[in-house]
This record gives sequence, C-alpha cells and structure tokens, in this order.
Amino acid sequence: MEQKKRKDTIHLTDKEIDAIYDSGRENTKALIKYLINEINNVKAEIRELKEKLARDSHNSSKPPSSDGFKKPVKKNKKKSKRKQGGQKGHDGKTLDMVSNPDKTEVHKADKCSNCGKSIKDIKPTGYQKRQIFDLPEEIKIIITEHQIEEKDCPYCGTHNQADFPSDVTHKTQYGKNLKAYAVYLSNYALIPYDRLAELFEDLFHVPLSAGTLFNINKKYSDLLEETEEKIKDEIISSNVVHFDETGINVGGKLHWIQSSSTDRYTFYYPHVNRGSIAMEEIGILPYFKGTAVHDHWKSYFNYDCLHSLCNAHHLRELTFI
Repeated sequence: MEQKKRKDTIHLTDKEIDAIYDSGRENTKALIKYLINEINNVKAEIRELKEKLARDSHNSSKPPSSDGFKKPVKKNKKKSKRKQGGQKGHDGKTLDMVSNPDKTEVHKADKCSNCGKSIKDIKPTGYQKRQIFDLPEEIKIIITEHQIEEKDCPYCGTHNQADFPSDVTHKTQYGKNLKAYAVYLSNYALIPYDRLAELFEDLFHVPLSAGTLFNINKKYSDLLEETEEKIKDEIISSNVVHFDETGINVGGKLHWIQSSSTDRYTFYYPHVNRGSIAMEEIGILPYFKGTAVHDHWKSYFNYDCLHSLCNAHHLRELTFI
C-alpha cells in the first residue's frame, strides 16, 4: 500500500537531521515539526491497516468464505428467549403413519404377563402399531433388457424387425432415473465428480467415471436451455430483483457466481469477471427496468434502472464503524 503524504512533510536523511539539530534553535523547531508529521503519517497508516485487518463478513461486504479459520465475533447478537428446537406454529417434519405399509411384522403375545399361562391360541382383541421408515438393506440397480422381434414375411420373404424405444440407443447405457440422481447429487448436493463416482460404486455397484458424470450434466444442461431463458425473461419483467456476486473456484481459478433472484426465480451464472463484462453476457441487467437491490458494487450503477441498496450490508458497515 502506498502511503498518502502530507504536502508539508519534509523528507530528510539521518545526516541532514544531525546537521539541523546542531545548527540552532530555529532549525531544531523545523526538525520537531518534521518528526511530528512523520509520526502522524505512521499512525494514520497503522490505523488504516488495522481497519483492513478488522474487516470480516459481519462488518463489511466480504463473504463468509474469506474469514478462513478466524470466525467473526458477533458482539451485538442478543441471547434469544426462545427454547431450543422447533417453535410454536412452526411446521414440523414429524413422520405420519401410512395406511398401506410395504411390509408388516406381527409380534405375538404368547404368554400371560400375570399368570404365565400360554395365550398363543387366543384371538387378539386389537393391535398397537409403530412404523419404521427405512431404506432397503441393498439398493439394487434394475437392469432392463430390450429385445426386438425379427420375422420373415411368409408371403413376400421380407425380413422384418421391430423398433427399439427412441431413448434406447446403445448396447448398454444408463437409465434416466440413475442420470436424474446423478444430476441432483452433483448440482444440488454439490458432490464432486470423483466422490460421486465412488458413491455410485459403493451404494449401487455401478461403475460411473467422472467423465461420464460430466457428460450427463452437460446433456441435461442443454435440455434446460429453454427453461433458463424463461427464468431470465421472468426476472427481467419483475418489479424487484436482488443481485449479488460471490467468488467460486472453477478449475483452480477464481470465478464469480452472479446471482439474480426474485421470490420465485433464481438465475446463477459463473464468469471469470465480476463486473459489467459478466453482467452484459448474462443479459438480465441491460434489459431490466425495475428496482435492483444490491450491495452498491459500482458496476450495478452502469444500468438504467432504480437502485435499492442492501440494508444487510449497511448494518455490517455500521457495525464496523
């Protein structure tokens, strides 16, 4: 960092300082003034460096990922009076019993708990029920073989054969359900390709390579192009849209995930640039005429729309001050 110098600051060597000190009272005053200026400059630089070191995700626009192992202390957080766990009125996730379980196990009452005599052949007066929701011990892949008939016409001798389904194009291939799971786990659960390949091998005994997983993702991404355009159109025509950008590692290099979202739609777009170059390529802000809510990153102000600055970022900056 290059320190800003005061206009009246004098820069002297050690020999010049000694000469001034020995030359008399007036020059000594000039030396004192010089030293005071230098002290003030150093203090200002130290203060600026301390301010930069003190900034983290709770008092600036820096993302939480930049905090590293040093987590910010949220001093202003008040202790909640609420009890731990789900709150009153909150929709819980309790399992509801079903009327048609896949499997039923009856545990018989064979002996009286009082007199000890056998009641094995006594008809039950009722049942108490409890249900366990579980996965099968072994999740097996279902292999479906498609066969097409071949027939020779007895009338004209033509050799005929039926048609394979349109989505059955190879001798062996992965089915749509397996691909759907792969896309979900890769994109929503954010499991890396190598680890996801191990997961399919361990749980399903299916040898999926990282390259195959990439190709599956690419195919389904291409199928979603029309949907993506509809989402962009909905966002562009919205009255209020929230915009943000955050760093992400793509192939070992820093990229920026640009986010455009409403209460119903979200559009993500990765780009090596953070500012206007990426925003132009995405094609939302150049056509948006509503109110853009953002963290006052300067590139947003290049666009002709209303601007609303994010209060969460204001609060962080006030916390820092």
